[in-house]
Amino acid sequence: PEDRNTQEKGFNAIHNIFNSTGAREIVTGEITIGLHLMGGLGIGSDPSRSVVNPEFRLHGRNNIFCADSSIFPNAPGINPSLTIMALNKMAGEKILRSL
Repeated sequence: PEDRNTQEKGFNAIHNIFNSTGAREIVTGEITIGLHLMGGLGIGSDPSRSVVNPEFRLHGRNNIFCADSSIFPNAPGINPSLTIMALNKMAGEKILRSL
């Protein structure tokens, strides 16, 4: 119920913004989330500025790896699936070489 109320408030806010800018018609419908969540575990050599090192290991941890979109510095604006697959391949190769 709380989520529905929050959603309704959001829709009302959007409708108010659209109406205030002169929208003549607002078309709504059932939509599902279409986000590609990214960021949060930046990759880099400096542990003070990143969480994951270039070997895809979390800084200071030998056996915790990350090779998904959380290492992206920001959203690229396109579907990230192929980039994530390439990262997975690179990470897998580096992990296997390190064993």
